[in-house]
Amino acid sequence: MLERPVKKLSQATYSSKTGMIVDKKTRGGGIRYSVGAVKWINEKEVRLEGSYYVSTRFAGGCEYKIVLERSRWVVKGCEGEQWKS
Repeated sequence: MLERPVKKLSQATYSSKTGMIVDKKTRGGGIRYSVGAVKWINEKEVRLEGSYYVSTRFAGGCEYKIVLERSRWVVKGCEGEQWKS
């Protein structure tokens, strides 16, 4: 499995030249994830508002369905309205 580091947003910047999120140190491309409110459906299921931003032409979000399976939280997909650019 390909592992990608998770870093603080403060370690990235927006490039007005490319319209993309870039790592301040490596100048490599990145993805900004945003997480909103968590809604508990029951003790084994939640909905999580979330979005991602790669560039001005590649972003999206939805309300994610997340369930507890074998002691691990697993994203099962999007529920309700989704948006993409």
